[in-house]
Amino acid sequence: MQVDARDLFSPKPTVMALTALTQLKKHETLAVLVNDGKAVSELMHLAEEHNCGFSLENEGDYSVVTLAPTSKVTVSNPLEEALHLMGIEPLGAPIFLIGSEYVGAGDKRLGSIIANEVIFNIGLQENLPSSVVFYNSGAKLTRKDSPVLDALEDLVELGVEVLTDSVSVEVYGADDGTVAVGEIVDPYIIVALLSTQHGVITM
Repeated sequence: MQVDARDLFSPKPTVMALTALTQLKKHETLAVLVNDGKAVSELMHLAEEHNCGFSLENEGDYSVVTLAPTSKVTVSNPLEEALHLMGIEPLGAPIFLIGSEYVGAGDKRLGSIIANEVIFNIGLQENLPSSVVFYNSGAKLTRKDSPVLDALEDLVELGVEVLTDSVSVEVYGADDGTVAVGEIVDPYIIVALLSTQHGVITM
């Protein structure tokens, strides 16, 4: 069986591969076509987790990963399994979702002050969130010139994931290395993460 996951980004190729693996017949192998290096790494992890033979062939502008299961592969939720392979686990801790550099709909100067105070005080809580996700103009808060950069770096030190939406990064011109803290992630990953968490706090 073959799955064409070219031009798709993590965790989509892994989700597609897991779904296809559950449909394989005995002694059948799965060829996954990818052109994302991170996907190759995750498929290698998948092979280890599910006792599959693994081989990789470079075809120029894409790679072919061949998975050969040694036994029947059973996966109840391919998305959750793919996130597990990425090291993202459903947690009881909430996620903070920050979609603006301001908080509230009133005065922008006051909204900026409140946003800064909220982010600073997240790190002072006994029960920390698992992640703080920035999107839309909230992506500006993870740049080098952010007034809360130190507070966000402290959150990372405390084990909180700081994630910035890749589309927002492109729109706000921060894709040149000016995102200074945390990771830039695809919107698909953000939606997948939100769907597996127990609580989301939107600012």
